[in-house]
Amino acid sequence: MAHPEILHYIPCFCGCGREGHRDNYDCFVREQTVPGTYLLDPHGLTCGVCVGVALDSKALLAQGFARKEIRSAIDAKWASAGPPTPTPLPPD
Repeated sequence: MAHPEILHYIPCFCGCGREGHRDNYDCFVREQTVPGTYLLDPHGLTCGVCVGVALDSKALLAQGFARKEIRSAIDAKWASAGPPTPTPLPPD
């Protein structure tokens, strides 16, 4: 939730695209009801792939990587885990 500007461009590889998830952010947040208030999706909290992708993204962001670099690293590491969500590439 703290970095939607990153997770909206990071796919998940657990197969949750079948549930309508478009990116790793969707694994954890169903909707933002009002600014700062979220309806969480329990799926992401219990799925090792979802959590792993999010934690790897957070670590890369903390190391100063740009969105495209984070996306490339996540794709390279997690692609073999399963089908990716239909996530757009970051613009920068």
